[in-house]
Amino acid sequence: MKKLITNSSSGKKTKFSMRLLVKFCFGMAILVWGISLLWVSRHANNFQQDEEYDHNIVLGVPTIHYHIPESLVPSHPVRVLARDPSQEQIKTPDGRSTLLSTEAFREFGEDLRTLMQQGRESLLSRGNVEATIGFRQHLHARAPWLKGDPSDPAWPYNTIPKPIDGKAIIICAGDPQLPYLKNLIYSLRVDHDSSMPIKIIFLDDQDLTTPSQEIVTNIIPPDKPKNLEFVNLSKYFNLKQVHLKGWDLKAYGLLAVPENEVMFLDVDVMLLQSPETMFEQNGYQESGALFFHDRMFMRYIDFLYDPGTFAMALQPNLSDPAKRAIHNGDTPYNSEHVQESGMLLLDKTRSIVGLWAVCLIYGREDVRRYAQAYHMYGDKEMYWISFETVGEKYTWAKFYPGAIGGVATDFEFNNIAMVPTDAGPDVGRKLEYANNNHFGLCGRLVHFDEMGQPLWVNGGYLTKEEEWQSTSAVGSYPLNPLWFVDGGDWTTEDFIPEYTAGPFEKIWSFFAPNPRLEDYLGHWEHVKDSIPMNQNWRVHERIGVYCLMANTRGIQLVPPAAYELGSEAVKRFFLEELQKGHKYDNYFQ
Repeated sequence: MKKLITNSSSGKKTKFSMRLLVKFCFGMAILVWGISLLWVSRHANNFQQDEEYDHNIVLGVPTIHYHIPESLVPSHPVRVLARDPSQEQIKTPDGRSTLLSTEAFREFGEDLRTLMQQGRESLLSRGNVEATIGFRQHLHARAPWLKGDPSDPAWPYNTIPKPIDGKAIIICAGDPQLPYLKNLIYSLRVDHDSSMPIKIIFLDDQDLTTPSQEIVTNIIPPDKPKNLEFVNLSKYFNLKQVHLKGWDLKAYGLLAVPENEVMFLDVDVMLLQSPETMFEQNGYQESGALFFHDRMFMRYIDFLYDPGTFAMALQPNLSDPAKRAIHNGDTPYNSEHVQESGMLLLDKTRSIVGLWAVCLIYGREDVRRYAQAYHMYGDKEMYWISFETVGEKYTWAKFYPGAIGGVATDFEFNNIAMVPTDAGPDVGRKLEYANNNHFGLCGRLVHFDEMGQPLWVNGGYLTKEEEWQSTSAVGSYPLNPLWFVDGGDWTTEDFIPEYTAGPFEKIWSFFAPNPRLEDYLGHWEHVKDSIPMNQNWRVHERIGVYCLMANTRGIQLVPPAAYELGSEAVKRFFLEELQKGHKYDNYFQ
């Protein structure tokens, strides 16, 4: 009996010990959970869950984990080197150390590819194939700017005009751009005698008001076809919800216009060949999307913008043309600017997926604002990067941009400033002198057709950059589209890009020796002044303008027909749109 009691007491002790062990383990689990929660909260103080998107998430739609808080997005563009990466460093759940922006871009790129793959068949059919409920739910969660009901099988195609065959010119403008808009419309209808439909897109009735629309309509002479439509984007999209305006509206205008083949023009563009010619370019015919290069400004260390990093974060597997555009082949230099978006040519029957990708990236406000602060100027890089992100085909123009104008310089105090009233023989003699003495050409950015002939000009009608200061009388000259320097054939020719060695770079090369860089810095001044090369851009401080040093083809005469088109547009802008005959009459006559 005693032994039995002892065993019973021992059993009670065992059960009591087990209860203690369970309580201890449970307590430890709570402690570990609490410590883990504290660790996550401390390491997540530099990023936040995207609650704006989470409340829209439905079953099957991936949750967005990384959202760039407003405190990390500068209110204006800044130099890349001015960043403080330590403020953005985070630990990802899998233990990686990375920048919040990089992680947000990476996640967004993967999500965008998944979304476009879900809806690819339906998007390419332009609504003829019904979108799956999964795609509609996913798109609705990522596109708060889209109107309509995603439960409708016809959504989102029933929110925008039904596609039609045909071509159209699209221009984005508001009241402040009215003088440029009037001049461009008149040039298209009168100088080029084009009857192609023109669609003017704007945000809402406060952006381009009714009186301005009437003025633009009346600028077309009675004997010319109007074929002009004003497209109020607020009828189709909730763009104010994601704070879109200005140049960010372009892609949504391309989506809202029903014509399948579209050419977008900045309002300050000047065409030197007919609008119809643009659609005949080989690059457009090949892929259905023709993009134009920007000036090639290369840096070993990124000083201003860094589009390449943004592109590679969204799409780690960039195409070979994209890599070449960023790095100029195998060089160690990165380009600050890759694409010029003053003109875009799209065949939406072939490139609609890429266009939707552009709109979706713009519609993700934190990504857009951060990218435009650190990685690109305005909208210009968003098109090729979006196409790369979702694997959409596009083609780069054959030639890099060049310079067009009537001012040649040796960057000392010797300028050759030609005006339209100068005599013909004098033009030839001065051109010969400029080429013999290795002058550069100053003026606007000009793009070329496949034959290397001037196609279109961007940047306005002044010789100098409009927003730059000038201490030279030449800076106030209207553009004289008399001469040009081509930018070089990017498919066959080599480029030695512009480079200016600053103190920081010299210090950098001392601490991180790079023989190629040191050699480049040591001999650059001699090389660029003695060897004709492509894309050797320099700034003329006194005039306030970019100038392009001549390549082996030298400064050339603009063909007479192109010169006539350009000079008429410039003359009309200053004498009629700006009413500055009192200042410029003698210049033109």
